[in-house]
Amino acid sequence: MYNATSPTFRDIVFRNSKEQTVELAARHAFLVKELTEECTRKYGTRFRFEYSPETFTQTEPEFAVEICEAVKKAWGKANTGEDRIIFNLPSTVEIGPPNHYADQVRPCKSRLITSF
Repeated sequence: MYNATSPTFRDIVFRNSKEQTVELAARHAFLVKELTEECTRKYGTRFRFEYSPETFTQTEPEFAVEICEAVKKAWGKANTGEDRIIFNLPSTVEIGPPNHYADQVRPCKSRLITSF
């Protein structure tokens, strides 16, 4: 699952506030959780959940952490084994050197991994 999180997409494309963007991502993560659990109960299908704050490299680092934390909370499962969330932090459009990307990933790694 992914949604665009950068200011350009929030403000111009979707006309959503940060709060609305977080709420949208969390609501949809919860919906995906319910649907996959129902499918698992009915058919035995196993799912893995991946979330991506699309346009990550253009998103404020603290906001990227905030939205990932909200998605993780909405997912609500044990964050181990097959139930853990995979966070994809894409660099789809190169806007800076590799060390800039590393500086953006560092707060996500330190906050999201330690809270599992």
